[in-house]
Amino acid sequence: MPSRAVVYVVWGAADYAREALDSARSVRAHMPDIPIYLKVAERKLLEGLDTSAFERVEIVEDAPAGPIVKALFLDGLVEDQLLYLDVDTRICDDLAPAFALLDRFDVAAAHAPIRTCVPGEMPDIPAAFTELNGGVIFVRNTPAVRAALSEWRRLYDELRPLSRQDQPSLRKALWQSDLSIYVMPPEWNARLVFPIYLAEPVRILHSRFPDMPAAERKANRDTGQRIFHPPAFLPFGQGLKWRIIRFVVRHRLTGLRKFWPRRREAS
Repeated sequence: MPSRAVVYVVWGAADYAREALDSARSVRAHMPDIPIYLKVAERKLLEGLDTSAFERVEIVEDAPAGPIVKALFLDGLVEDQLLYLDVDTRICDDLAPAFALLDRFDVAAAHAPIRTCVPGEMPDIPAAFTELNGGVIFVRNTPAVRAALSEWRRLYDELRPLSRQDQPSLRKALWQSDLSIYVMPPEWNARLVFPIYLAEPVRILHSRFPDMPAAERKANRDTGQRIFHPPAFLPFGQGLKWRIIRFVVRHRLTGLRKFWPRRREAS
């Protein structure tokens, strides 16, 4: 049987390290023997953190700024199959069925509910090859996958003037690669902060809620076909609606940045 592990990469704020710990504990509840690794961009993020849930904690030397630091998640790991998880995740069941995908595919991830690619910016990539969410990624630990992750990081720097999100560069890196890719259903990366259709139990909850266990219970109270809207998971007054609106507007406006210099020149 191939060796397996889970890895988190934390940057930005100590709160994220604490979220990684909560997520790791949910992994441990369903897969008690799997190794779990934590990588952090700065040592100060570990201050006051109980790291006993992790087999190893590593400081990433010369970590790049922003979310693309996650592209380093395979560095130094020897397991055959790895799962990268964003910190705002909660594991709701055994992950063995998703790891089994890696017996056949190089990468398994779910579609992104909000896609940040600027229309027409990548004309060499078919529109139907859309973005995958970069917060839950199952991969084989192979040279080809490592090369794709390295290219992801390079492309992020190249595309950063257009988008500070990591999804457009991941899309391009995967398209340019020869990797075999499986697109998982939303139950394996349930972004409940966006409207979502589910037909099975949620296995990986990927959202930031005040009460993650309560969100899991609500999502899986009925495990048949169902549709959820974000306000169902937050108390009244959390302002989720406006956060979503700001998110969408901000990332759509990034596509207009390239036009400003031309407009100024024309004037």
